[in-house]
Amino acid sequence: MMSKGREIADAIAISAIAYVVLFAIHHNLLAIFDMTARTAVFFIPAAARVFCTLIFGYWAGAGIALGTIANSVLLADTDQDNHYVWLLGLGAGAACSLSLLLWSMISRRVDGLLYPQIDFFSITWRDIFGFSVIQAVLNSSLCHLLFFMFPDFQFEVSAYLLAVMFVGDLSGAFLVFIASNLGFSLWLRIRLRRWP
Repeated sequence: MMSKGREIADAIAISAIAYVVLFAIHHNLLAIFDMTARTAVFFIPAAARVFCTLIFGYWAGAGIALGTIANSVLLADTDQDNHYVWLLGLGAGAACSLSLLLWSMISRRVDGLLYPQIDFFSITWRDIFGFSVIQAVLNSSLCHLLFFMFPDFQFEVSAYLLAVMFVGDLSGAFLVFIASNLGFSLWLRIRLRRWP
């Protein structure tokens, strides 16, 4: 049996690695969707934020924060001051945890606020879409609040770029969910045909 500390460390590590990997894929293969260095109309790392938060709960926020910091250091923002990199990471992590808290308050599929228990057997695409919307709103709002409060980020704060970030987070998370769902369904059908 795994200890609680080990479960938490695994949740944080898996969340961070998932975010870094999806960000690397986006950065290297899907940069055509980028509007600026910080906004994209299709942003697949948002899927890591949504799925890891649903699976690992609040601890995914710490992993997403670490993943965001790692991405800033390794891939994109080596010229940025360290405290700004940490602020972005903390903002992304906070958005994950706050979105789960808010969803726990309004969804019938979740029991408990402190330790949310999600009923995965009754969850629907509407539930995933709703959670993705909450995540996209909180993440884009917190990021733009940070950009507004700290002009040294050198990011233009506008309603247009806020909307682009929201759309990118929502489309990235939900389209990856749809692709995953279709892929799993196809795999299941192929498997059932081979082994009756």
